[in-house]
Amino acid sequence: MANSISIRKATIDDSQNISNLMIEVAREFSFPFMTAKGQRKILVSFSAKSINEYIIAGIVFWVAAHVLANQNEIVGVISIENNSHLKHLFVEGKMQGKGISTQLWEVSKSYLKQNCKAEKITVCSSPNAVELYKKWDFVQTGKIQNEEEIPFVPMEILLDNI
Repeated sequence: MANSISIRKATIDDSQNISNLMIEVAREFSFPFMTAKGQRKILVSFSAKSINEYIIAGIVFWVAAHVLANQNEIVGVISIENNSHLKHLFVEGKMQGKGISTQLWEVSKSYLKQNCKAEKITVCSSPNAVELYKKWDFVQTGKIQNEEEIPFVPMEILLDNI
């Protein structure tokens, strides 16, 4: 059977797998920019318990599942908070560069076009993801910030531009 990626809305049953993916990717790509305190904060906020709480609170998650021999392995995740903030975007390291983040963003854009009441979509980009967001026409709205020892770059895109 050929490998394929399917995008679907996440459920609470996905929380542990989403957590595992987010922690794995953060350790590889984001932790080098953070202090130990920032890393600990990320580990708590990316726990399965936290993902459960996010989903219950109404943060919408979609997952990219790598379907191979009837196994669903989550290789990507995106979440939207308050119908106007891109909260999470993670793709497994070995799957990066294969268009998965763009597929997740396309699904999110469709959702936002129908549900966003704000004029703009915001994201607090990790320093290493700024170029990806620029590729999607997000613009940087400020210098790199360091909130609770977690560095990020504030970015936004006008809803009319997605």
